Amino acid sequence: LNGYTVGAEWRANLTRTVKLRLSNDYSRQLDYSLLVPARSLQSAAGGTLRMSTATRFDFDLNRQWYTPQDEALQTSTRIFTRFNYQFLEYHVIAYLR
Repeated sequence: LNGYTVGAEWRANLTRTVKLRLSNDYSRQLDYSLLVPARSLQSAAGGTLRMSTATRFDFDLNRQWYTPQDEALQTSTRIFTRFNYQFLEYHVIAYLR
């Protein structure tokens, strides 16, 4: 099976406090558990918001659609957020999943 991947990515620093990123990937690959060709489409969005020099909020959303040949569509979603606060030499990090 000749596989391939096609993708596009966009990153922007909109201001000093806001950074964004978007990406899409499409691929054809071998499903090793079923030994059949499969198609995969993955979309991602994320960014960083810095309200001040001491605070930072990161977020990431990832969605994937996966279809092995002659099989049902499988989907997955991952959401990640993190808040970071720095006070002098100490960091306080909170993860939300």
